[in-house]
Amino acid sequence: MPTVNDFLATLGINTHVDATTTTYGDLTLVESALAYLGFSLIRDHAYDFALPAFHTLAQAGIRFDLITDGAKPATAVKAFAPLGTAIASFEGANEVDLFPVEAAATLGPVKAAVQEQQLLFAAVRALPQFNTTPVLNETVGDPANIKAYAAAAASSDILNVHAYANTDAPLTTILATVKIETGSSPKGIALTETGYDTLPSDPQGVDESVQARYTLDSLFDAFNRGLTATYLYELLDEAPDPAGTDPQLHYGLFHADGSPKLAAVALHDLTSILSSLPAGTAPITVSPTITAPASVHSLALDGNTTGVIAVWAEPPLWDPTTQTEIPMTPTTIGINLGTIAAFVSVYDPLLGTAPIATYAQVSQIGVDVTDHPLIIEATAAATVSAAPPPPSPPDPAPAPIPPPLPTSSAPDLAPPPAEMSATPDAASPDPTSTGALRSTALAVKFVVTSPLLAQATAIPIETGDGGTPEPLPASLHVFPMTLALTTILTLGPNTA
Repeated sequence: MPTVNDFLATLGINTHVDATTTTYGDLTLVESALAYLGFSLIRDHAYDFALPAFHTLAQAGIRFDLITDGAKPATAVKAFAPLGTAIASFEGANEVDLFPVEAAATLGPVKAAVQEQQLLFAAVRALPQFNTTPVLNETVGDPANIKAYAAAAASSDILNVHAYANTDAPLTTILATVKIETGSSPKGIALTETGYDTLPSDPQGVDESVQARYTLDSLFDAFNRGLTATYLYELLDEAPDPAGTDPQLHYGLFHADGSPKLAAVALHDLTSILSSLPAGTAPITVSPTITAPASVHSLALDGNTTGVIAVWAEPPLWDPTTQTEIPMTPTTIGINLGTIAAFVSVYDPLLGTAPIATYAQVSQIGVDVTDHPLIIEATAAATVSAAPPPPSPPDPAPAPIPPPLPTSSAPDLAPPPAEMSATPDAASPDPTSTGALRSTALAVKFVVTSPLLAQATAIPIETGDGGTPEPLPASLHVFPMTLALTTILTLGPNTA
């Protein structure tokens, strides 16, 4: 199972630090925007005149995917070699079908692009320090041209695509583009450009709310299909455009003045949630079964002492004709964790970093899935030793012997009864406690009001390896209604 850190390591974003006359000329703004997102991986052009900016960012812990189309490949590799381990990867020329490389005038665009990629691969491998540094293939701007430039892929470690869905949900476009690029190749693939412009009047634009939701979907879609990295386009709006005449100036996650758009806030919340997992008492293995329609996607991640599940759907959100959002209806789904968790928290990155729901001592929950990922975190139950039996009450003191009574006397008196000793049973919780009632009420409500548990077919969760999910053992599927009710009611009180 992939880990939470595996997912976070794939998150990157495009910048233009060479464009000093734009908002990217303010490196302090660039650094603060990256820190706010929780991103430390950027994609940019390897122009040697921008080297000082790269060194400044490297000192702040930023790493780079370097596009080597600004100079001859060998020259660019040598110029940037001092950045050392701050270089995450080298990449071939950008969108060679739209921006032909220098030699295209004499060799033709395709042959020149293939040769450029060969020269890059040789230059990187010629330096021992980059012997294992990945080389990404060049990209094309129009997916229809991918096959024409396919020969360049032989001189790369990782294939490379750009996928813009415009006003549509991202998954279909990502899958279609990846299918063309990979063909029968066993190589990994990176998504180095994807994003949405926030100019609603643009026929290919959306509003900020849709950008935020589709951006979150894109990251999980790409990782769920095994892509090695996803670079959003782009970090900042490059310049103000109050008249709304240039869509290219609206792809940023931040406005030109540095204020975050809704997508930036959502990404900040997402990375904050995943970077601050609660510390459970022991490692937990969550083997979830999702009871939901096929339109709901899911991903399980290992957080060591926290199991993490993401669930989301991707309905159409934008009507380009009316340039307005399309209303959507939530879908209630059931999640069987495959184990009893001590605590379960549900987060919505669009609503902040605090949980929107919490549960204690449960093995299954119900959530309403909308149009962007919800994050479910489950921590292990503590190992509790059996409580020792309560000590026996001490024997009562013997009753005092009454003094002899006169013989004329009254009848004998019985000794006074020993005082009764009441000792509470520490192992038996009070069934009327608030916690016990809350736990039982939650469980009963879930089972009784969630017809999906009884009617829908249990489906295996996706694991992010890019392959076809294998069915899980029947023992991990959602129990029939009667057994589910019985199981939940015997889980015990909520002690939180």
